[in-house]
Amino acid sequence: IGAMTQTIIELELGELFGKRRIKRMIEKLENHYIVCGFGRVGRAAAQELKRAGVPFVVVDRSPERVERAMRAEMLAVLADSTQDETLRDVGITRARGLIAALKTDADNLFVILSAKTLNPELKVAARADEEEAESKLRRAGAETVFAPYSNAGHQMALSLLRPHVVQFLDVATRNIGLDVGIEQVRVAEGSEFVSRSLKQIQLR
Repeated sequence: IGAMTQTIIELELGELFGKRRIKRMIEKLENHYIVCGFGRVGRAAAQELKRAGVPFVVVDRSPERVERAMRAEMLAVLADSTQDETLRDVGITRARGLIAALKTDADNLFVILSAKTLNPELKVAARADEEEAESKLRRAGAETVFAPYSNAGHQMALSLLRPHVVQFLDVATRNIGLDVGIEQVRVAEGSEFVSRSLKQIQLR
C-alpha cells in the first residue's frame, strides 16, 4: 500500500509540475500561433509552423493527440479550444494567428467567433468540410478557408492537366529536401526599395 501510494503521489506531482512548466512557457509566448485541433490537418499545419521556426501552441481535447504533439517536441495543451477560458490561457490576446482545424465546421465556426471577439486583430485560417460552410467561416472572421477534400480533387485534376505546374508548386511550397522556397517580405515605408523594380534593386 505504501509503495502504491508513493507511486500515485509521484505521478500526480509530476503531472502538476508538468502543467506548471507548460503554463510558464505559454505565458512567455508573444506573436505566436494557436493550432486548434491536432488531427491530420492540424498536424500538417503544426509541422509547417515548426519547420518555419515560429512560436506556436497546440490545443486538443484528446489526450492521445496532445501526447503525440508533445512527443514531436511541440508545446501542447489538453483543453477545449471552443471555450473562451482556454483561448485566454493560451495567450489569444497576444497571438498573431490561429488555425481552426477542429473536427466539425460548427466547432471551427465557434472557435473563430470566440477568438475574433477576444482579439479582433488576429489572423485566422480555417478548414471546412462542407462547401456551404466556407462563406459562414469567412463571415465569422476567417481570412483564409481551406476545404481539404475539394482541394485534393482540384490538385488531382491539375496533376493530369498541367503536371509541370503542379510539380513547380510542390517544389516551391513544400519541404521536399530541396533548399528552395517562396517567402514573403514586408518592405518598410522608409526603405530604399520602395517603388523600385526588382531590376533596380539588384538583390544579388
